[in-house]
Amino acid sequence: MANNAYGIHESDKELTCPPCDWSTVHPFYHHQPKSKRLLTFEKLDNPFPKEITDTDELKAFFRAYKGILVPFAVGQHGTQHSLLRLFNAMPELSTTQGACIMKRKAFVLGGKFDVVRSRDFDFCFEEEQEIIPADKLAYSQFLNDIFYKAGSLKKEILNAFEEFDTNGNAFIEVQISETLGQQTAFVTHHKTERCLYLATSEGQQKYVAISPEWSEKYLDKHSPLEIPLFPTFEEVEGNMRSIIHIKNGNFEWYGRPQSRSSLMYQYREFQDCNYLVKQSANNFVGQIFIEVEQSNPDYASIQHDAGQHASFGERLEYNFTNRSGDPSTIVATERGFGAKPALVKQFTPNTNENWYKVTGEIAENKILVSHGLTRKLVFDDKTGGLTQGGFMDNFTTQEVTHIEQDRNIILSAFNRIFEQLAVFMNENMKDFSLVIKSPIAKIREHENTDQSL
Repeated sequence: MANNAYGIHESDKELTCPPCDWSTVHPFYHHQPKSKRLLTFEKLDNPFPKEITDTDELKAFFRAYKGILVPFAVGQHGTQHSLLRLFNAMPELSTTQGACIMKRKAFVLGGKFDVVRSRDFDFCFEEEQEIIPADKLAYSQFLNDIFYKAGSLKKEILNAFEEFDTNGNAFIEVQISETLGQQTAFVTHHKTERCLYLATSEGQQKYVAISPEWSEKYLDKHSPLEIPLFPTFEEVEGNMRSIIHIKNGNFEWYGRPQSRSSLMYQYREFQDCNYLVKQSANNFVGQIFIEVEQSNPDYASIQHDAGQHASFGERLEYNFTNRSGDPSTIVATERGFGAKPALVKQFTPNTNENWYKVTGEIAENKILVSHGLTRKLVFDDKTGGLTQGGFMDNFTTQEVTHIEQDRNIILSAFNRIFEQLAVFMNENMKDFSLVIKSPIAKIREHENTDQSL
């Protein structure tokens, strides 16, 4: 039998994995003795375990690559790599989650680029040396000479931040090629679903495997790229490559999104919408419950042999319930022959729009809080401009507490890449850093000018 991409033979499937702390990869597990576990979802009627349960094919894949590839999440009964799929689906399924990510992307990265002397984003230096326009122009040209998969530096940064905000991770590959003595740099953001860590022991160099598909069938024919974690560079397919991982949270392998605490409410928004859409499309919600006595079995068998419905209950079911071609709002069942008289019960449907409004607002608020945003910043559509109604005060507070921090996390990673590229390609450029101004910087400048008049 031929070996696959990692040289795995059928007899080698039972491989051991390095010791792993489940609390660093499992989304809902708190490591406690079994009798003192803080939370056990299996005892609750909760949809999440099913949503993040891996398919049989995915389970088989990670069993085959146990000790070689690290799944996004691990549960008490196996891998839960599908948690990543759930995170990635939420911006499309939850309106508020999608709106918050788009707003945060605009607030964090919506301003224009600027160039400063190299800075450490973790430290504040009151006096920064001014840069002459010629140096800014030279550095901007250095950055523009790099090839970006997204087409431009700004798009590459925006894509990385959106992925980071969606699932807590951003993988950015940098590679350097040389042709006839001329060096060329490439920067590529990879979707998290295409990246898996190789299972290395503590203290060893970490590697990220990259593949468009994770299945045994695919890897048997296509070996994934294995790229060392930044700042280590190694030659891969003829180019020097490294990959930097921006990770949110204190986890061993993969990050989790900042908004993970509101995941239940994001899912709730989807549930409400899904229920109403299906109700409208099928025009069926059980409102009348009818339970009737079964027909006399002696006569029912004769009717059944004649190709007719065997009982009144079946006729009711196939003509008026959701099994009918033209369903109505009846739910029908049968009692045994000779039982008590028929039972008819009407249920009042939940048409109270205030109920949906209140529960919807609760979900919205929880999601907003998890993102560090307010309703005014995300949903405020009142007239009067940005300078009225408290928007500017709201934004300033959020920028100091959340927005600037996220901006620095993303830019710090990209500046580390550019600094390393400068070492390889142009030493004169390693003394500069890229920054992004606040998107409302112009408004503040106008306010300051008006106050000085």
